[in-house]
Amino acid sequence: MPRITQLPSLSTPDGADELAIVDASASVTKKITRTDFLSGAPLPNNTVTTASITDASVTTAKIADGAVTTAKIDFSTFGNRTQTFSGTSTVNVSLTGLPSGDYLVLASCRGTTISASADSYLSINLAGSNIGRAYRNAASIGNQINYFVQTYTSLTSASVLTLTTSSIPTVSDGRVTLIRVG
Repeated sequence: MPRITQLPSLSTPDGADELAIVDASASVTKKITRTDFLSGAPLPNNTVTTASITDASVTTAKIADGAVTTAKIDFSTFGNRTQTFSGTSTVNVSLTGLPSGDYLVLASCRGTTISASADSYLSINLAGSNIGRAYRNAASIGNQINYFVQTYTSLTSASVLTLTTSSIPTVSDGRVTLIRVG
């Protein structure tokens, strides 16, 4: 009988192929299929590469609760994004690479040194048309006002989304967030 080192190599074994194994508890050499040998054996850490995992093959049932944190999630793949702004009356919202879909658009800013002679607002515009506005009339204006506006709309990377302010000479802490909802 040839030694194992003298046997030809098998580069692509299938599950039914057999291996020789020593059963140490009985001091006997036995056979085991490749499938049985590999079943239930945990993989050592860092042995599976990204390239070897088929896209969409890991389901939520296979991920332990609490194993993935928000720091490890690339929200840009969902289309979610946030952009900040200040000191300007018109903001062009970057939609480059944005997946098409329905979005909740949230915009906010703080206005300081607001003129009491005119109404002021923060508005969200899509292709030049107003789709949401936070408005303060001149009578209610003080030294600092917070503006918040939200709207729901369909967007693509070709959409032209802008924020505009009126009668807010100093805009600070501005933020627009797009949250993909469909």
